[in-house]
Amino acid sequence: MYHYTAMNRKDQHVGLANRQFTMEPAKDFAETRFVHQSLPEMKVDDVDMSTTVAGIKMDVP
Repeated sequence: MYHYTAMNRKDQHVGLANRQFTMEPAKDFAETRFVHQSLPEMKVDDVDMSTTVAGIKMDVP
């Protein structure tokens, strides 16, 4: 069984973070494409933003 002091645990955490850190930006979003899907068949006046929370009706959330 290992006995870690708070300082040893923090040293481990910092060492692990240093090993995982890279100066290169993540490429995950560089390869992601978002498709814009507007609602052309709706008018702004047709949108109802009202909501009910705990039985209280509110015009906007």
